[in-house]
Amino acid sequence: MMNLAQKLFKIQTISNLRAFSTVSSSQNYHPSQVKTFNDQLIEVDENDTAKGPLNKKLGHMNSYILKDGKPHRAFSVFVFNQNGELLLQQRSNIKITFPLYWTNTCCSHPLYIPQHLEESEAKGTKLSAYDRTKFELNLDIGDPKELHLLGKILYRSQSCAEWGEYELDYVFFAQRHFKETTVNFNPEEIKATAWVSIDNIHKFLEEKRRLVLSLTEITLIG
Repeated sequence: MMNLAQKLFKIQTISNLRAFSTVSSSQNYHPSQVKTFNDQLIEVDENDTAKGPLNKKLGHMNSYILKDGKPHRAFSVFVFNQNGELLLQQRSNIKITFPLYWTNTCCSHPLYIPQHLEESEAKGTKLSAYDRTKFELNLDIGDPKELHLLGKILYRSQSCAEWGEYELDYVFFAQRHFKETTVNFNPEEIKATAWVSIDNIHKFLEEKRRLVLSLTEITLIG
């Protein structure tokens, strides 16, 4: 697992392999996305100290993020198969932030609920990461406790004029043996998936005409 991690970071491809695409902030949002607007995320400071709940919609609005907004806790999951290939996903076109972007296996946020707030050995965030990966990809990545926490990343990024991200991101790695390579993903969350070898990640994204965020553009804090 650490060899895969070291190789991935060596080519400067980190937790959010996101790329610029065109999206209008005035689009009509899909009900599946709007219904989560009132979810309560975990507001943190830059040292990952939980400060309280943060409304999900507010936490993703640039009007908040760019005017003394606070980051929220998040996670990025990298799932590798037995051949050392990384599962990438293309976000659905109905996603409010970063629609149609190619990214790592799964990205989301733990909620401000007791089971997600458990901080010992990152148990709460691991549980949230496991559940979200199952929800988006119908993928069993094993015992949440076995997720390997590579580190934490603080980053800020704009999706469009209205929406963006300001997250303290837990980077998790998992490697599993999968009998099937076809992924039965949730079409409201994902448009496409691909298993890609580490050596071919840049080539894959270049073919998609995407720009990879590099390690130099963010701050590794743990």
